[in-house]
Amino acid sequence: MHWQWTWQAYLAARATRWSARSLLDHQRLSDPGGRPKTRGRKPGEGDTTLPGILLPLLRLPLAKIDADAVRAWLKEEAAHRPTQANNAFVRLRAFLNWCADRPEYRDQARTDACLTRLARDKLPKKSAKDDCLQREQLPAWFAAVRQIQNPVIAAYLQTALLTGARREEVAGLAWNDIDFQWKAMTIKDNVQGKRTVPLTPFVASLLATLPRRNEWVFSSPTAASGRLRESRIQHNKALTAAGLPNVTIHGLRRSFGTLAEWVECPAGVSAQIMGHKPSATAEKHYRIRPLDLLRMWHTKIEAWILDEAGIEQSTDEQAGPRLVKSGRK
Repeated sequence: MHWQWTWQAYLAARATRWSARSLLDHQRLSDPGGRPKTRGRKPGEGDTTLPGILLPLLRLPLAKIDADAVRAWLKEEAAHRPTQANNAFVRLRAFLNWCADRPEYRDQARTDACLTRLARDKLPKKSAKDDCLQREQLPAWFAAVRQIQNPVIAAYLQTALLTGARREEVAGLAWNDIDFQWKAMTIKDNVQGKRTVPLTPFVASLLATLPRRNEWVFSSPTAASGRLRESRIQHNKALTAAGLPNVTIHGLRRSFGTLAEWVECPAGVSAQIMGHKPSATAEKHYRIRPLDLLRMWHTKIEAWILDEAGIEQSTDEQAGPRLVKSGRK
């Protein structure tokens, strides 16, 4: 039995338990590629999508996916895309364990194919990433991002920074996730399924100005999905224009968690807003923070960031903030 068929059965069986993002990530692992790219390309990349990283193993029968095959595959992939290889290795291991629990696949699944030492031997050590906006960089970052000609991308980047949400969580916001009346926002995440966070004044003013072309908050008339797919290129141009070092979109999420410490926000509060897993027994079982409490701290975080950026915050939330032209050093 070819793994490709078994893999599709695995995806079908797990689809209801995964988030939409997680399912898409699994589907991409076995994508045949060759389709025209609709998003920005890195230097040297072609015009079509690459085959999924696990596709070479799909040519083998399930029983042939053993340690030797995985070792050879890891050696090849780790040479030019180690991060993707590591992520694919983890998902491959979960898949083989699932097969081992199913009578129809049990005799063919080689659960020893993905031993931890294989990844340790073939993959480089993961280094902690530290790209993050510093306090003194906020004025330049906001000024450059707000000059981006596409208002959807400009709003997306600012929302990503001010909510601490993951890249796809922000991009996947639909209008029915936004409650302007009760100042709340429902985010679909890959940890809890979904979480409700405050809709802070500045973010609310950003979203209120966006065009309602379709169901998506950050819509795109050119993307097949109807929503924003590529913000990295414009963000990198803004960083260059501002003379700032490289900060990834995920780095904006990291920035939120770091900047939140300036207002002495409890770590558990910022973690809940960002959608991190509870890290202690008390957080898991005893800390049930209401939205109003999250809003109090989230609004403080937003206000501090905007103040450091030199953006005056109107007392009338509907009026929205404006850039301070002078008077702040």
